[in-house]
Amino acid sequence: MSASASKLVVEYTPIYLDTTLIKIDSETYRNIILKHSSSIDDSVGMPALPLRIFNVGVPNEFGNNIQLLNSSFKTLKGNIKPTP
Repeated sequence: MSASASKLVVEYTPIYLDTTLIKIDSETYRNIILKHSSSIDDSVGMPALPLRIFNVGVPNEFGNNIQLLNSSFKTLKGNIKPTP
């Protein structure tokens, strides 16, 4: 992380507590649990996708520009476990 009068650089690496495959009613699903997360949609039967929010305060005097500088990810196969 670094900051100056004109920019703020933040690095975020999610901590996955679980990404195992589970069986529900003879169907196989991917269980995804992310540390310090909540669900995107709590509706029963919808995919239980984790959501992580963190706030960053920036002055609004001249407008703001947000850029993703770099990313690294791994794609997991399987349907995501439904919300019970």
